Amino acid sequence: MVWHPLPSVDQYQIASLHSLRIFFSADNALAGDPCHWVALGQDHLLLEQGSGASVPAKWLNARRVEVLLPADRVLLAWLDIPESQRRNLPKLLPFCLEDRSLLPPEQCHIAAAARCTAFGWPVAMVARDWLAASLKLLTTNGVRPTAVFSEADCLPIDTTVWQGAVIQSDIVVRTPSGLVRFAADAEQWPVSLSLALRKSSTPPEKLLVHLPAGVDGAEQAAWAAQGPVPVEWRAGWDWRSASLCPERVNLLQQGFGHSALSRIDWPQVRVPAILAGLLALVAALGVVADWWMLSRQSRALEREVELAARRVITAGPLIDPVTQVQRALQAKTNQGGFLSMAEQIAPLVAPARLESLRFSSGGMAIRVAAVEGAQLDALAGRLRAAGLAVEQRAIESGTSWELIIKRGG
Repeated sequence: MVWHPLPSVDQYQIASLHSLRIFFSADNALAGDPCHWVALGQDHLLLEQGSGASVPAKWLNARRVEVLLPADRVLLAWLDIPESQRRNLPKLLPFCLEDRSLLPPEQCHIAAAARCTAFGWPVAMVARDWLAASLKLLTTNGVRPTAVFSEADCLPIDTTVWQGAVIQSDIVVRTPSGLVRFAADAEQWPVSLSLALRKSSTPPEKLLVHLPAGVDGAEQAAWAAQGPVPVEWRAGWDWRSASLCPERVNLLQQGFGHSALSRIDWPQVRVPAILAGLLALVAALGVVADWWMLSRQSRALEREVELAARRVITAGPLIDPVTQVQRALQAKTNQGGFLSMAEQIAPLVAPARLESLRFSSGGMAIRVAAVEGAQLDALAGRLRAAGLAVEQRAIESGTSWELIIKRGG
């Protein structure tokens, strides 16, 4: 691992803006100094660095804790799966890279990117036990990663310019078909790179290889001069401050995505949370405004109902104006009904014996038993005196009489 001097920093920016990046070495036993770490500020400014899994406590609450695994430990590939099969992706992952791994599927951990890209669906595979041991080493020292990526995810993917980097003693190249790895001191053009060029429908214009500090591109030029694609060397690549490509795959998924290993990146969700709060506030203000307007309309309608009720109910309190008006109107409608007419006629008919009674909208017909002429005339006279029109007619040879009574006589 090559280290170079840090830029001078007047004071540590220990706030919610810094992040922590940890790189694991390829040591199988995780012995000695298995990992190296750097604390990054704004614009990837290097604040502090060190070796070992023990990170100073002041950096443990970083807003992002990224772990980079060695490129030779992680298999990166693209799956030809359409976006519509997103729901079936978890079922397909355990078997999608079975032919590319020497380990059985149950010993492999496979994760997929959040979305499909133009090259396919990015997936990454790593040995499950090795990843679990690495994360356990970090959590034992108080480090809780928010994301785990491959070291090769620091290399961008481009169809016109394939980019790679010298990592340890190998060269790793990101291609649209996957990851190509070959020895940096190769004397001939690598066969794996030739196969990747054949798979590509559009050959790249050039191959750009990034060089870490202290590595000379002239020493790697033996194989570069024999290929069909020109090779360009560029110095200054550093895993500590390199940006991650958009097609990166976070390995903290499924069984490794427990809340103990991942946390919410509050600084990144602060702005969306504020916008959501503002939208909720606007919605609440709209509800209050609607309630206020409807309340005013309700009070105005109540006043109109009370004014209309006073035209019908001139005296007395108005407790329920609508019900009171309905009852008053019903009472006026029933003034010419059976009950009111029967109540008016009943005391006038006595002492005659009533045999039957018929009521219709035209009036009431009563049949009384045979009475003397003077008594019948007196009954008819009492009815007429009460303002009723009376018509007499004999029934059944004078044994009974029928009086047809109408109002307004």
